Amino acid sequence: MKCMIGILSAAALALLAAGCDDEKAVFPSDDLGMERFGPLPGDDPRVHTIYEQYGVWIRMDMKDGQEIYNSFLATDNGANMYDAIPIDDQDRNGALIYAQTFFSHISPEFTNAFFPLEWWFAQSYGGSFWKYDYRLLGRNRFILCWPNQMEDALPVKDIEHHFCQDSVLAYEVWRNFALASAQHMPEGLRAFSNAGKSYDNGEAVSALRDQYYESDRDRYYQLVDELCASGGFVNSGGASNFNSDFSGWITLLAMESYENIKARYLDNSEARRAKYEILVQWLGTYNWDIQAAGDTYRRNYDRYLASRPD
Repeated sequence: MKCMIGILSAAALALLAAGCDDEKAVFPSDDLGMERFGPLPGDDPRVHTIYEQYGVWIRMDMKDGQEIYNSFLATDNGANMYDAIPIDDQDRNGALIYAQTFFSHISPEFTNAFFPLEWWFAQSYGGSFWKYDYRLLGRNRFILCWPNQMEDALPVKDIEHHFCQDSVLAYEVWRNFALASAQHMPEGLRAFSNAGKSYDNGEAVSALRDQYYESDRDRYYQLVDELCASGGFVNSGGASNFNSDFSGWITLLAMESYENIKARYLDNSEARRAKYEILVQWLGTYNWDIQAAGDTYRRNYDRYLASRPD
């Protein structure tokens, strides 16, 4: 893949977070009658490679339209009133190329420790009020409709580069995988969290919205920006809880260049600079140079923007 990056090693640090739990190790049990977990012998070799290297099972085949709604840890009530539609055969190769490109931007050490066990691709998921373009089910299953029809997503025209061209879709994929990863850290990253203000379940942002959003929207956005800068958050959702804060940072770093992050987020906030340094160094202990991934993504995305006729 043209978007692939090299993963750089980093020295281990004394920054310890709560590690993954035993959910990452799922084994079949003949005594209990459990089905085998993982790719079947006849599955696409790329599915086996991703599973063996990154610990994530890429799934597309359903026994019926209900199988996708029931994971090990959660059931999607509401959406499961409608049968899901499996991915078209003609789209399977593109989905696998997209997944391969995504995983080329992250280290196996991190995915094996914190990522969901399953990534499903389907043509449709849910229906009516419960129809979704993507869905994080519990913390061990991510579902992505393919080709994706969410607002502002691009049609798939150049699958080899689609991950780096469709930033709307890539943003949601990173955000959801980061949210799932955060749920595998029961105590969060203490040093990371402590570098900014305490989480408040969104109370401060809600208070600003109630006071200013309708009467003075510019003032509202200004105060929210100040709250994020002083608290060490990259967006207003990060002030709510660790999961949203962690997800916002991972998504930003994986998709943006250091130059842009520095200018927009670090130069105007000591708390954000501290969080950035802690997070980048901690991810290095999992052999993931996330800033290199972000630099590469931004470089390829800018190249795509420059090539557009408009």
